[in-house]
Amino acid sequence: MDGDWDSYRDAVALPFHLQTERANLTIADEAALRDGFEDFHEMLRTQQVTDYIRLVRIATFIEDGLIAGNYVTHMLSNAVRVVPPFASQITLRRGDGVWRAVSISNATANTRWPIDLPRVTDWR
Repeated sequence: MDGDWDSYRDAVALPFHLQTERANLTIADEAALRDGFEDFHEMLRTQQVTDYIRLVRIATFIEDGLIAGNYVTHMLSNAVRVVPPFASQITLRRGDGVWRAVSISNATANTRWPIDLPRVTDWR
């Protein structure tokens, strides 16, 4: 949320794969990843997001250097939901001693990268 591109970049492996309910997207290079980061950061600012919370439901070590897990995302603006909560599955891989996201599948209906605002149906 603070616009720390360097930390974000270090936490994502390229190519990065994003699967939504309506699209399979591959972010192949750093320029595309940065475009997505900047657009999402701007969306957080314009939507006045004060809390971006990811609550882990489960995380499983698949093998040494590989974790699969799922979590629910909550985006709030002063305790008011910006979008309904949505579930995601993530795969993390460790390389050079650093854990990086290699793929995410989530319950959004977005069809393109960068994501301007998660398109979510309330599943509760």
